[in-house]
Amino acid sequence: QDIEQLLSITQEADRFHLLKSRCASFFSRFGSHVNQGPIHFGGIFWWKASAEGFRPGVVPTPNTSGEEHEPSDSFDDFLSDLDKGAPESASRESHVHPMDLQMAIFHCADDFMRQYLSSKLAFCQFALPLLVPNPGTSQIEFPLWSLSQIKKSWKGTVKSGEQTRISSHDNKLIYQAEMPIVSFLRIGSSPSSSKSQLLNALLSRKKHDTFFHRHCEGSTKDCFLMKGVVEISWYLPRGSDDDSFNGPVAFCNLHGDARDHKPQLQFLQKISAVNVVLVSELNQSNKKGRKILHDLWQSQRPLVCLFTEKESIAAGRSGQNIGIGIKNRNEAELVGELKKTIRDLVEGSSTLVSLNACLSTARQHGFLVDEDAEACVTAKEMAIKLVNLLKREKLSEIKSQLLPLQGKLWYLWCKKDKELTRLQEKGNKSIEHHRSQIELEKSAIRQEQ
Repeated sequence: QDIEQLLSITQEADRFHLLKSRCASFFSRFGSHVNQGPIHFGGIFWWKASAEGFRPGVVPTPNTSGEEHEPSDSFDDFLSDLDKGAPESASRESHVHPMDLQMAIFHCADDFMRQYLSSKLAFCQFALPLLVPNPGTSQIEFPLWSLSQIKKSWKGTVKSGEQTRISSHDNKLIYQAEMPIVSFLRIGSSPSSSKSQLLNALLSRKKHDTFFHRHCEGSTKDCFLMKGVVEISWYLPRGSDDDSFNGPVAFCNLHGDARDHKPQLQFLQKISAVNVVLVSELNQSNKKGRKILHDLWQSQRPLVCLFTEKESIAAGRSGQNIGIGIKNRNEAELVGELKKTIRDLVEGSSTLVSLNACLSTARQHGFLVDEDAEACVTAKEMAIKLVNLLKREKLSEIKSQLLPLQGKLWYLWCKKDKELTRLQEKGNKSIEHHRSQIELEKSAIRQEQ
């Protein structure tokens, strides 16, 4: 029922049918095993497991036109077909956007399932949901619990005077790590420029698509459940000379037009060390977009504006506010300049925050925090009590009190059980008498436990 209510928000009947069919196919394949644990869910998460669902041949596409077009070998008919254009049903995309499927599964999952899905996405080096608008209630969720088990390792360089040393971090919980956050926003729409593609070039030099973008396989024109979603990913240096950044940097990507998502925009403006805005429409009639850009320009955080309608010359530089024209720009040169600009601004910024520290900001904006749920609060309190108890008492002493089955009595019981099979210490006793005595001693130890 949750899936059906969620997917009924889509506008087109055909798209609703396809999205519902693919989600039903996913849960029919894995749903009976999800509650049994990650081992049964397995694999490289849904990205590979549900890849077959993105192919049109798996789920039949409904034919709404009711007619079939017969091909013709005539050149005049070929030109005539070009003038007529494709029918509406043929021109519209007939398959579901992969990110719609991911978000549909994320919305229908509980907190523990979300945690497992995020862990698998992080393992595959994909971007993770940070702010998720609920399509049914318009409530914005901040799923910090789903990110709480993700661990990362990196080697950053720290400058101390003229000397540079390597700072290593192994298997550190990423939501507790303090680092600068760079937010990517968009004002207007640009068919030629993509924020996600720029982010992928910055993070992995196009070797791996961390953020799903319009040119990825299976992508469609419309993506219903991703509007307003903020995804996050991290650049983690290896301590080598070719690192793009000297330390870890978090990158946030707001999907959709920033003019339509004011709460997410204000949240990112609060936590970000650098804001990067892709500006496509900024005329006099666009007062809302100009106001957003003016507020970002007046803030104390550095601002980088990428103007899609300006030529490949610098649009201006004013202190920490930088403008770059990207129209007809060589992509390699653009990425290199953008990387150098962000690196310089990040190194000159003192704004370091952790996702755990963003909780208060999320609550101030009225976001729904999963860690505020009663079950999470109770579990966290019990975990803190247990950890404090272990820190206060010696482990060797508290183990015999809390875990009597694993103390000295357990060692004696195992020793007697081993003797029961070997019978090497019977002395002048008969075998049966010796076995009976061992059984009595084992029972006495078990009773004492």
